[in-house]
Amino acid sequence: MDPVTHRPTTSALAAQTHGCCFSVRYRLAPQDPFPSALLDAFIAYLSLISPPPNAFHSPISPGKIILSGDSSGAGLATSLLLLMATLNRIGVHRILFHGVSVPINADYVAGLAITSPWLDVSRSLPSVTRNLQYDIIAPPSSDHTMPYPNFPRDSVWPAQQPRVETYCESQMVIHPLVSPLAASKENWRGVAPIYISVGWESMQDEAEVFARRIYEAGGTVIFDGYIGMPHCFAIMPWNEAGRRAFANCAAFCNDAVKDRVTRRDFGTWTNKDGKVESFELKKLGMSNNERKINLDDILVNKLLESQRRWRVELERKLRNIEKFREL
Repeated sequence: MDPVTHRPTTSALAAQTHGCCFSVRYRLAPQDPFPSALLDAFIAYLSLISPPPNAFHSPISPGKIILSGDSSGAGLATSLLLLMATLNRIGVHRILFHGVSVPINADYVAGLAITSPWLDVSRSLPSVTRNLQYDIIAPPSSDHTMPYPNFPRDSVWPAQQPRVETYCESQMVIHPLVSPLAASKENWRGVAPIYISVGWESMQDEAEVFARRIYEAGGTVIFDGYIGMPHCFAIMPWNEAGRRAFANCAAFCNDAVKDRVTRRDFGTWTNKDGKVESFELKKLGMSNNERKINLDDILVNKLLESQRRWRVELERKLRNIEKFREL
């Protein structure tokens, strides 16, 4: 959540949680592609728990930190959680930061709170087109000749070495630290509690599959869905669904830092009248009235790989054309 664009949101969250929000302006693509943003987020985290000399704040206990974000920022926060979980899993428990050996233990954060998370940079799942009538996000191009936005040409984009995606090389588009949806449930074992709010938006499917994987990995996930709501509705305080989701997110943050979030087997969908219906988390991403297919892990991984494959081929062709022009 950028400190300028999201100041009303972070101020409201700080007020409702009686805490502080550290808002990070991380580097953006295409000027600074992956892993720039993730490194900035990790450095920001390290700066909180182990401030460099002459910092204006005291060290913050990891158990008092909630990673949070909306849309691509939610994806970045999730990638940061995965990065630290991976470091723990492979036995990297200390990072040298400003000459200090900083511990990265199993309790590296209290939780993750995300809204309308963009967890799949490749945009592989059916809701990217199924939910067009509800969403404010345009669908990806169905033409596999130019997937990235048709920005006006300038010194930054298209990149001098042609790239299909603004955020990363095509080979990396389904790397788990780029698209956390690509991480198997085994990668999420032992992570801190997670809160997810999502509407009937283009990113609904990836949020559901991700939540199901957390649950199947034995984790604690609070799934808070809202029928008919568009992308990032939870930071729109002029609608009841947004206010409700925001309050639920703040309540989760308060509970997480006090270690009061309990594992549950159900999530909720709230309709336009405020009626809340529960469902089993294990059924997330499965066939229902709106979704006619089961988004099991086999199909999800197949869809992800299909999206990666054609991007890689297109990027290869674009680079060959560029080499020919240079002759």
